[in-house]
Amino acid sequence: MIIEVDAVEMLGADNIIHGKIGAQPLVIRAAQLNCPKVGELIRVTLPAQDLQYFDITSGQRLDD
Repeated sequence: MIIEVDAVEMLGADNIIHGKIGAQPLVIRAAQLNCPKVGELIRVTLPAQDLQYFDITSGQRLDD
């Protein structure tokens, strides 16, 4: 899956990568070693067991 990077928050041991797949926003927590630049296209693998889904209106996490 290819993601276009919109922003990167560097938080010590982790980086929070904000991006999108097409028009769909996506936020990824990645190890500090992964620090792409804004505008960069990155390839990611999203293991189904690690995904978390949130309600777009309330921001509440959706249960499995």
